[in-house]
Amino acid sequence: MTSRETAVVTGGNRGIGAGIVDELAAAGYDVVFSHRGESAKARDVAVSARRHGGRVEPVEADFRDPDQVRHFAERAIGDFGPVQVLVNNAGRGYSERLYDTRLTDVDDVYAINFRAPLLLTQLVSRHMIDERIAGRIVFVTSIRARWVDPVDAVYGGLKAALDRAMRSWALELSVHRIRVNAIAPGAIEVFAERAHRYRELDRDIPLGRTGTPSDIAKTVRFLVSDDASYITGASIPVDGGLPLPATYGGDDIGPGNRWGQVQARQPTSDFARHPGGYDPTPGERT
Repeated sequence: MTSRETAVVTGGNRGIGAGIVDELAAAGYDVVFSHRGESAKARDVAVSARRHGGRVEPVEADFRDPDQVRHFAERAIGDFGPVQVLVNNAGRGYSERLYDTRLTDVDDVYAINFRAPLLLTQLVSRHMIDERIAGRIVFVTSIRARWVDPVDAVYGGLKAALDRAMRSWALELSVHRIRVNAIAPGAIEVFAERAHRYRELDRDIPLGRTGTPSDIAKTVRFLVSDDASYITGASIPVDGGLPLPATYGGDDIGPGNRWGQVQARQPTSDFARHPGGYDPTPGERT
């Protein structure tokens, strides 16, 4: 870039979002990012990213509330505009069996993971069209949009819906020179307190390690750059080859391939599936 452009990032206070904020600031963007109720962490991310020399500002917003989504977009455009880049990263995880699924949780996951990105894309793309900006929009989805887990209907289903919607929006906005793409992360190491779980996963990923926020952030940086000027409507997996093994465990792809197993039918004693996630502790089942 010859002059600083503006990027809007949602959920930039931790994990993948924090990595994206820092990477785009390093690439020469001014960045405004959302967070929900984590002012101290958001402030730390902003202070760190400012070392690259640009403006970086956090804005608190609860994306379960459409009015707060609108306020965030208006604040970003009003204080930082014009906006060239939108990264829809914020999301809420959810894993539950069908008969234990609560509708209040479904509503929250839908609001944060689908409705908010839709509304932000609507608002920011309208701004891009009005200002004749050849904008770039990126959605952070998940390999779970395509890779089926027996207790992942809500989260994985909504990520799949977002991935499909992205393709329609890419087609619709292409006439305005706005490129729209998605990144589908695999197992990304975002919680320090879960380091032991990530180490359990490392040997089951073809590239031999879990991913980092930087792996996703660098892919975002590429997609919003001129080097990707002929890419739109694409969903790029960044997963270390995690879904590649087609068999369910066995010596052919390495011993103890827990991620390759259908946990509902073939639970293993050392990595049992239960509500809320995977538990690596032997013998602890619910």
